[in-house]
Order: sequence, then C-alpha cells, then structure tokens
Amino acid sequence: MSLSRKAGFGLAGRVPPLCAVVVFRLWCVFLPFFSFLCAFEPGAASAASVTLAWDAPADASKVAGYRLHYGTASRQYPNVINVGNRTSSQVTGLVEGATYYFAASSYDLQGNSSAFSNEVRYTVPLSTPTVSLTVNAGPDLAVDQGQVTVLNGTATPTSGASVSSYRWSQVSGPAVALSNAAAAQCWFTAPDVDFQAASLVFLLTVTDTAGRQAGDTCTVTVNGDGGVVSGSNVLSNWGFESGTDGWNFFTSGQGTYGVESPGFEGSRAARVSVALPGTNTQLFQSGIHLEPDTDYQLSFAATVNSGRDLKVSLQKHGAPYTNYGLSLQAVNLGTNWALHKLAFKTKNFSEPVDDARLMFWFADTALAGDTFWIDCVSLSKATSDVTGTTPPPAAPQTNLVGNPGFEEGTGKWNFFTNGGGTLGTVSPGLDSATAGRIAITAAGTNTQLYQYGIALEPNTSYQLSFSAYSISGRDLKVSLLKHGAPFTDYGVSMQTIDLGTRWAVHSIAFKTKNFTGPVSDARLMFWFADLALAGDQFFVDNVVLVKQ
Repeated sequence: MSLSRKAGFGLAGRVPPLCAVVVFRLWCVFLPFFSFLCAFEPGAASAASVTLAWDAPADASKVAGYRLHYGTASRQYPNVINVGNRTSSQVTGLVEGATYYFAASSYDLQGNSSAFSNEVRYTVPLSTPTVSLTVNAGPDLAVDQGQVTVLNGTATPTSGASVSSYRWSQVSGPAVALSNAAAAQCWFTAPDVDFQAASLVFLLTVTDTAGRQAGDTCTVTVNGDGGVVSGSNVLSNWGFESGTDGWNFFTSGQGTYGVESPGFEGSRAARVSVALPGTNTQLFQSGIHLEPDTDYQLSFAATVNSGRDLKVSLQKHGAPYTNYGLSLQAVNLGTNWALHKLAFKTKNFSEPVDDARLMFWFADTALAGDTFWIDCVSLSKATSDVTGTTPPPAAPQTNLVGNPGFEEGTGKWNFFTNGGGTLGTVSPGLDSATAGRIAITAAGTNTQLYQYGIALEPNTSYQLSFSAYSISGRDLKVSLLKHGAPFTDYGVSMQTIDLGTRWAVHSIAFKTKNFTGPVSDARLMFWFADLALAGDQFFVDNVVLVKQ
C-alpha cells in the first residue's frame, strides 16, 4: 500500500507549511496507515487548526469508520472525533504555540475498535500578524470664528506596536496656531474670516514603535459672519466693495478718503490719507439702528503706515452727540493688517434709535503723511459668549498687574495645585502674541493661578478686567485677598466667572475693603479647584487691575 500526501487546508492565497508524513501502525488487519498534512489558519488564538489525512488499508471493506484522538500530553487523548468512513479530518480550536498529540483508531461494523496508531506530535505555529497602522483625524467640523476648536485624532497600531508620536499640521486655509500639536488631541482658535466661509485642512501624522507612519486629514469650515459671534451686521458697505458709498469723511485739516485694492479679505478697503492734521478728522457712517441696553460687538480690520493709533466712538449723530456705548476708545494699530474687536453695551437711550453714528477718529493721533486702511467693519448684537462691558483699560502704565499678557512667559505668575496640572503659555493670545494656559491633569482641592505683592489703597474703587475661556466651558473664580494668613478679603472673594469656549472679556468693578492704610501684600487669584476636572484647559490673557 502506498502513502499519499493529502492537500493541505489553508486560507486562500496562503501556502500551507510543509507537513510531516507519519505511518501509524495499527493492530488489526483492517487498520489504516496514518499520515498527516497540516495548515495553520491565523486569527484569534482559538481559531488555529490542523488537517490530518491517511490512506485506507488494502482491505478497506472491513472498516466501518475512523476515530481521531488527541490531547496536550503524550498518549493521553481526552478529545475524540468520530470522522466516519473518511480518510481525513480537520481539528479546529487549537491554541497558538501549544503542542498536541494525535493518534487514530478504526472500528468495524460490529463496533470492534483497533488499538491506537503511532502517535503524531504537532506544535501549532504562532500566527504572522497583519501589519498595519490605522489613523483617523476625526470628523470634519463646522465652527464659528473665534470658537475654540478641538481636533480629536485616534491611531490603532497592530502587531504589538504602540504609538510613539502624534503630529498635527495645517495643510491649507488661513493660518492658525495649533496648541498641543504633538498629541492625539489638539486645539486652536478659529480665525476671523470675515463674511466669507473658509476651509482649513489639518493633517494628523502618526508614527508607531515599529517605525510605521500613516496619516489622515480633516477639514474645518469656519462660518463667515463678519467676524462676530452671531447676529446680522447693521452697517452698510462694510467691506467697501461699493466704493465709498455709505461712508463719509470730514477733516478740518487736509486729507482724502477713497478705496484701494486689495483689502483685508475682499478686493477693496477704505484708505484715509492725512496731508495736514486737523482738530476734527473722522470717517463715519450714520443712520445706524441700535437697541437700548443691549450687548453689541464691533469688529474691523485696520492698519496704518506709521503705526499710530486711531479712536472709535458710537454716538448720537447730531447734537448733543450722546455717547451710545463707545466714546473715543483707543485702538492700537500696527503696520500690518489686524482684526480688532470691541464688546460693549448700549447706553443713554431707553427706546430703539436710528440716529447712531459709528466714527473712526484720527484727530488726536494722526500726523501729516499718515495713511490708514480700514476693512470688514461689522457692528452686530453679541451673544452671551461676549461678556463684560468694556475691553481691558488702554492705560498699561496704571496696570497693577505685572506681565498682564504673558508676553514674558510665566514671569511674575505662580501656579499651585495639590492635584495635577501645569502653567504655560500658548500662541496666539487674544489680539496678542501669547496667553497663559492652565492644564489640569488631576482635580485638586487647591488649584490656583496667582500674582502677589500688589499695591492697593484702602476704600478705593478699582476695576479688574481680563480675557479668558476654557475648552470645556467650565467656569473659574476670582479673588483679591491678603497674600498670607489670615487671607483677608480685599474686595473680591471667590466671584464666579462664566466662561465659554471662545475668548471673552470679563470685567469686575469693586471697592477695596478690610484695611485702613495702603498695602502691598495683595494676591490676585484665579481659582479652579471648585470647578475644574481632569483634562480641562483654561486660557487667560490681558489681565488688568486699575483704579477707577
């Protein structure tokens, strides 16, 4: 009788391993010779298998069927498979790396069974795993300008590897500063795209410990709504695309008003050229509708060739030129385009009006030869995200807070937590190069950002203003107190500040108390312990404390 090698069993496209051929010597005349071929099916540990096959004996008519016996110890076969009158069988459910022992027996029509054949030993090989690295940059998003936008990426390596690095980068669209770009989750503040939606594409590149690298992109669409949070622009020809229509220029000196291409976003921008300074030089739009006691936001882009500033007012168009909410508010201009925002509340009228004038005022600052450019002017009702009634005071020399905009890094600021967290800086801030960032990794009962050694006068009115937001929208608290025990309340005690997920200006007016002579031991404290959770990120900028 000849032995025949049976075809191995395996997945399509995989070559089965070379298999041994073993002769099983059985005790009765009808017992077969037994040999096997094997094939490994990769997958879960319980999915490995082996196929065994044998030749029928010369007098196969006496054989009614065959049994296959196996176990994990030699000559101990707790598992039995009655394969019927077939000369092959597949055994499944084997464990990778385990060694199994197989033997065969035959039986006749009367149920008589032969002794075991010679034993076959087989070790299940370990699988060759699929090698891959899957990266997902997260879903495409649509956000409002000024909104803190979080990109959530994921990566799934196989073959026992783990992620060794994440790297976010911007592929296209208006440039933004990515924070935490070397982690799976990063964030940025959506840019002011002014009246036209813009698409920003970001790439997440991941490298694993096996050296594999893969990437994926996501697209963030920033809604174009004139650089404001919500609402409709009450101004006409805000982008000067209709030339000088809707805008008026007056000077008691000498100067011109026209349009020039390109603009900040569109094809045109306003140009005001001063040839001879005057005591009254202004660009204005009148007949503006306003509602009383209502939060508004004014935004505009501007630049000047000299770096000199301008001022902005919103007032009654005619005498007595009542202040409707902004009165010669100084705006710091540079020699490059920048977007400026002023949050305010209308005042000094009790019913809706249609006689407001928005005025850009140059008389106090402009000199001969100065040229100012203005574009994308928007005046709109604000949402509750824009809190606070005034921007930070524009008199830095009176600011009692050191390093108010974190332009010197974390200098003069201190951070303490009995949980886990860090203080650092990020770029950009709110209309500045940097801002402070507090990252909470574990909540604590005492977590604070503070500055101490602040000088105060007794029974005196002060105003504290700052810009802030948090990624989660969770709030913070503010105190002004004695730096050391007994931590006397100097005027502000754990006042809750309602934060949103985008920059907003917050202002607190108060009067100092609980001391009778000047002090220089005050601590300004931003308190996170009552509200912050692990993973929260808080951003603070433009901290100003001044006497009123």
